[in-house]
Amino acid sequence: MTNYSDTVTYALVVNASKILDMNIQALLFEFGKYWVLTIAAEKYAALLHSAGKGLREFLVNLPNFHSRVMLYYPEITPPEFKVMELSDTTLELHYFSKRPGLHPFVSGILEGLSTFFETPARIELIETSMEDEYHKSVFSLHF
Repeated sequence: MTNYSDTVTYALVVNASKILDMNIQALLFEFGKYWVLTIAAEKYAALLHSAGKGLREFLVNLPNFHSRVMLYYPEITPPEFKVMELSDTTLELHYFSKRPGLHPFVSGILEGLSTFFETPARIELIETSMEDEYHKSVFSLHF
């Protein structure tokens, strides 16, 4: 519940991957799922539900969600999201962060949200790139 250096986070990930004999990307993915289904479900369920009645609505509202989170934790530096509705069954989620290498964590979060909102979704990472100082990842979600 406090803000800490990214160096601490990355060191924890590296050490956990060694201890668990698990590659870093798989570890980040599993941690993303765990964070939603355990931490967020227990501590922030009302906040998650306030952003949408289902996964699709939550994701469409995601760009505004971190603004609400920042009211509780003004010291955080959240990622940015842009959502494009491609059809009734497909969204594109653009994730921007100054922190490198976290797209597997975001994939895990999306998978966890799919379970949390009881909405089956196929989630695909379709692009990773750099835009200015931001690491950009684009995910396709099919409902």
